[in-house]
Amino acid sequence: MFDTNYTVETPEGIELTLRVAGPVVRAFAWGIDFVIRAIVYIVLVIIFGQLGDFGIGLLLMSIFILEWFYPVLFEVYRQGATPW
Repeated sequence: MFDTNYTVETPEGIELTLRVAGPVVRAFAWGIDFVIRAIVYIVLVIIFGQLGDFGIGLLLMSIFILEWFYPVLFEVYRQGATPW
């Protein structure tokens, strides 16, 4: 049988039992993250698209910030757990 629990012994001699997420759960979580980011991108395109070239610059900076800090925010504030 497949075991979803994974035991790791730290250098200090402490055994940690971790529950490993399978590929289906990870794919579903990735899909939810993708949909959330896509909705935010669409809203940003609608808002910044009306500002011409300046809006395109703001859009590109916003996309950069979102791609870099989306995982960081969840790592810091939700102990690495994304919305799913």
